[in-house]
Amino acid sequence: MDIYEWILFTIGWIIIASAGVAGLSAAPWVPTRKKEMKLLLKNLDVKPGNKIYELGCGTGSIVIALAKANPQAQFFGYEISILPYLIAKFRSVRHKNVNICYKNLFTQSLSNADIVICFLLIKAYDRLAKKFAKELKLGAIVIAEGWPFENISPKTVLEADKTLPFFIYKGEDFKV
Repeated sequence: MDIYEWILFTIGWIIIASAGVAGLSAAPWVPTRKKEMKLLLKNLDVKPGNKIYELGCGTGSIVIALAKANPQAQFFGYEISILPYLIAKFRSVRHKNVNICYKNLFTQSLSNADIVICFLLIKAYDRLAKKFAKELKLGAIVIAEGWPFENISPKTVLEADKTLPFFIYKGEDFKV
């Protein structure tokens, strides 16, 4: 194996390993479909100056679409899988109000978040609910795509024909 093959082999394993870590810790990369994106864009009330976090932002589809529609707000996307992160980082370059971070979503502070969006596996929800209880402002909005948090009633559920639902919570819902 020459040096170039070794470099490609190493890069490939790093990409695969980071995807594995992401899948084991919170979720594998699964993009939000356009139908869900339109539903969210239509119903999310983003105010000037809001700070919106997407936990596990993948390739940045949601955070960038929201940033285009709401240039007066700040958007942060956290991703731990290298390939989706690099794609999101590249896609966000033209958007001054978007910051894509290669970070573990469980270790980053959400204390200044106005809106938090996540599309993660249920296995991450207990840990995430504890994080929300500790860090979120009472009035912060939490949007969980796909399935609800166990034992916490959402304030609203956004649904349309043949879409995954969005479960909407407030920060105080996690303060038990």
